[in-house]
Amino acid sequence: MRRRALLRREHTIIAMLLCLLTGAPGSSLHAAQLPQVSIIIDDMGNQRESGLKALSLPGPVAYAFLPHTPHAAELAEVAHRNAKEVILHLPMQSHTGRPLGPGGVTAVMDRVDLMRVVSAGLRSVPHVSGVSNHMGSLLTRRREAMGWLMDLLRVRGNLFFVDSRTTRLSTALEVAQQRGVPSTSRDVFLDNELDEAAIIRAFERLLTIARRRGSSLAIGHPHDETLAVLRYMIPRLGAHGVRLVPVETLIRTRESLRPPSPAAARFRSAKGTGTGIDYRRVYFPGYGNQSFSLGQAASTR
Repeated sequence: MRRRALLRREHTIIAMLLCLLTGAPGSSLHAAQLPQVSIIIDDMGNQRESGLKALSLPGPVAYAFLPHTPHAAELAEVAHRNAKEVILHLPMQSHTGRPLGPGGVTAVMDRVDLMRVVSAGLRSVPHVSGVSNHMGSLLTRRREAMGWLMDLLRVRGNLFFVDSRTTRLSTALEVAQQRGVPSTSRDVFLDNELDEAAIIRAFERLLTIARRRGSSLAIGHPHDETLAVLRYMIPRLGAHGVRLVPVETLIRTRESLRPPSPAAARFRSAKGTGTGIDYRRVYFPGYGNQSFSLGQAASTR
């Protein structure tokens, strides 16, 4: 009885995948003109085996590593060697009070503490191209804290930001755009329901959004169910009339289509005035009286 039920479930999933493929519109567009899809695998670093499985996915999938986790540095090196994007998955305080784990930032931190913790997180994960938020349903609502974070990323000059959108009240993307940080936000969570059929439905939403808007970004996790669906679907994206691109490419495309922001222009014209803060040099507790530029603080071991 159990075997028959498992077989029926497997046949249902196969039928959904075939329906998804055969229902995809054919495309005569040049590959460079196809709608863009980016995929980030979150919560990397705690488990080596599942991390290595995730890193074996084909194509330019991005990987977001939790800071100070046992296998983050090793797995990030593997990702880099295989031309995969590496993202710092920065733990941020949630409204539910869930434990952050190491390297988290909270609403009670001041500017210097937040920058010190983020800089330490950046040191813990090599080859970082950008930062995303892990949880953060409380902190991403705080414009001041998001401003401190984006100032650090802006001064670094080479990091993008992805708002995981764990709350519709998040201000992170708006603040990032205002401060001139390359940025975007998540469109689809692939595995809120850890079930192959549900993951396939979420993947279909990803494709629908990409075709309608020109691009779409999904976040998943290194679960066996998620990896199985992605391993099957990624090589077949062309049949759906979309293409997989690095997150940085998707951000550049989206920003090229976005009209200029008056708020960003006002910020650029006024930056460095009236704040009393020199974001280029900050004293970090633990370094005595020595000061570091933010770029130096993020790279000093």
